[in-house]
Amino acid sequence: METVEQIAKGVAGLCREGRFLDAVERYYSPSIVSIEAVDFGLGREQRGINAIRHKHAFWEEHNETHGVKVSGPYLGMGPAANQFALHFVFDITRKATGVRGPLSEIALYTVAEGKIAHEEFFYASV
Repeated sequence: METVEQIAKGVAGLCREGRFLDAVERYYSPSIVSIEAVDFGLGREQRGINAIRHKHAFWEEHNETHGVKVSGPYLGMGPAANQFALHFVFDITRKATGVRGPLSEIALYTVAEGKIAHEEFFYASV
């Protein structure tokens, strides 16, 4: 079983390559819970790996991603030793409006039994 640090570095590496769905397939628990700070059209909370796959497809339907910068991972310590965070800055165009610009988010991941069991996203602006 991989450590939290190994999982964190693996997720960060795949995301840097733009391979977000590969990170989901490799590191996420089948019963993953995902919480968004705002409702982008699917509700704020998604449960289960299939819901996360659908969320990624929904993102791609509504946004064109030109690039992403990933900072981290930032590892938790003490009582938060099963958590890590990543900072993402996406360069996207929203397909509905044609507006291009950055989207900055912090993602907080919680690992249980060697898989990401919970993720929560926080935004600088939307």
